[in-house]
Amino acid sequence: MNKLIYDLGKEALRQLFGLSQPRAGKIALTSHAFQKMTEHKLDRETLENAFRHGRQGRAGMIIHKYARYSIGLYYKRIQPTMRSLNQPETTYLITTCWRGR
Repeated sequence: MNKLIYDLGKEALRQLFGLSQPRAGKIALTSHAFQKMTEHKLDRETLENAFRHGRQGRAGMIIHKYARYSIGLYYKRIQPTMRSLNQPETTYLITTCWRGR
């Protein structure tokens, strides 16, 4: 009974205040995303932070707002191949990124 009340309270807080767990999985960059990352003077850690903690926009789009700027990115989920089925970790491919005001 206590577990049920705890889960309901946790779900209510998540819905009210937008609290959620960071996204899990490995990330990979396309050559275009890497080019945009260097063009906007971003580093991989910043993109990973935006991916893990940003808010979901449209399907496949994440935006993370900082104090003076925001970081946005598009991503795709890569399906595991037959060789890597024993590794269930999900991989996400970042296709492009940008830095806004």
